[in-house]
Amino acid sequence: MSEQRPNPSFERDRPEAACPSTLLQGLPQFRIAGSLTRYWDGKLIAVIVSGYDGDGAAAMCGIKQVGGITIAQKLSTAKQPDMPESAIESGCIDFILSPEAIAQEIVRIARAEA
Repeated sequence: MSEQRPNPSFERDRPEAACPSTLLQGLPQFRIAGSLTRYWDGKLIAVIVSGYDGDGAAAMCGIKQVGGITIAQKLSTAKQPDMPESAIESGCIDFILSPEAIAQEIVRIARAEA
């Protein structure tokens, strides 16, 4: 039996989940980012990692436009570089880092915000 994941609801594309991290399970990135850029008033940090397709590039640009920080996985470390490559090519990425450096940068940002 597979574990059921939360299924956040959207009212007029507004996230209705208590915590934005619950939105990430099974929803397209562009829809998540669109809702977060319109309704989330906290600090946004978006990370795009290895994967197929380029639908995350527009999402990253939306997050950058509202003052969020955008991070893409370094292409040489990505098993499938399509998603980070598209995001990097969009010009909307603040940092291009290895997975280990991504974690370190998020910690640095979080500490600076505290």
